[in-house]
Amino acid sequence: MAMRRFGLLFLLTFAGSAQGGGQLPPEILMDQLLLRAERLIEAEDSDGALEVIREILALQEEHGLELPPGFHFRHAQAGFAAGSLETAKESATQCLTVAGRDGEFYADALGLLEDVDGILERRGAPECAGQSEGSECWMEVADQPGCHVWSQVLQPGASATWTGRCAAGLVEGDGALTWTWPPDGSQTVEGTFRFGRPHGHSPSSRMETGQSRKGSMWTAGSTALGLPTSRTVAAQKGPSWTVAGTATGSNDW
Repeated sequence: MAMRRFGLLFLLTFAGSAQGGGQLPPEILMDQLLLRAERLIEAEDSDGALEVIREILALQEEHGLELPPGFHFRHAQAGFAAGSLETAKESATQCLTVAGRDGEFYADALGLLEDVDGILERRGAPECAGQSEGSECWMEVADQPGCHVWSQVLQPGASATWTGRCAAGLVEGDGALTWTWPPDGSQTVEGTFRFGRPHGHSPSSRMETGQSRKGSMWTAGSTALGLPTSRTVAAQKGPSWTVAGTATGSNDW
């Protein structure tokens, strides 16, 4: 019994010593937290990444440390993904100012800043609610409140759903976008979207009639062909793709 008590006391003493001796220096802890933020950004957990970044800032203030290299860029990335464009713009600007043209993330930060400025400029366009037919506007996605897709030619009663993710308040990445409008028009576009608009290669687009087409290349922000309602068309070319078949509605980009 005495030996058992001695063994338990030894284990508790050893565990306490290991815990006390296992505390990382604040500088290394900051590096570890930044690595954690990077992984959360890669996992598309922008809220988690921002929470870790707040821990880094608290640690910096508490110990009067310099921020680790790459911090401002990761902060900009997390802010952008979370839809906080002001945070993204401020942090990207700090990254460029502090590290200069020789910085590791110079090109990436410059590109991110350009993306943010482009979104802020396009956000000056109105939302579709209350706009007249044919307007250019941002349509809120019905199944993801706060997420928007660009509508180049607004149709009366039109709505949109999106299966992919949303970044900075706009549809982003791969997914299927379905437009519907009364009485029974619908069209689904599968492919990649960037900043709320089609981008890159579009695998397919399906009309209500069951017709499908192969897209070529879309560029985010470009103007695409709008097909008039209930009109049969031969092969027609938009700026970056070709469509043929019977359209029961129109492309709202």
